[in-house]
Amino acid sequence: MSAAARSPSIVFENVSFRYSEHGEWIVRVIDISIAPGEWISIVGGYGSGKSTFVKLVNGLLTAGTVGVTAEEDIAFGVTTGSLGLALGFSIAHSKNRIQVVLFAALALWAGIAMVLYAFRFPLLGPSVPQSFDIASVMYIFLFSLLYSAIWTELSLRLLARLRKSAHGL
Repeated sequence: MSAAARSPSIVFENVSFRYSEHGEWIVRVIDISIAPGEWISIVGGYGSGKSTFVKLVNGLLTAGTVGVTAEEDIAFGVTTGSLGLALGFSIAHSKNRIQVVLFAALALWAGIAMVLYAFRFPLLGPSVPQSFDIASVMYIFLFSLLYSAIWTELSLRLLARLRKSAHGL
């Protein structure tokens, strides 16, 4: 494995964040390196800074020294990250399963299209043209629809189990 492949893809060095100049610190002095393929869990109570930390990781907020080095990690965040955010938002705000699937599919499709056509990153391999092709766009949308439907069902079943176990405590 090359040194570049082993290097961290997300690095926080002495990162702190607050929403206003004199406001309360939401995230305070974080030092973390997240390697490619590494999984982390973010846990904490209400208002402890979990969402703010995720926004810092995704680049929606900036503070301190934050670096993302691997193109694959950017592609993952734009595609699957968009799917996760869309699922979380739509499940929380809609009780209609079809709306949840469609919203998540559109978010995933937009992320894949942006990475493939705007960033010119060969996300789907050499067989899919990086120039705009309506057939490829439609296949990507159908894939996004199927993938979103699968993740919607998995998410809803997991949430149902979590609610059931929370009531049993």
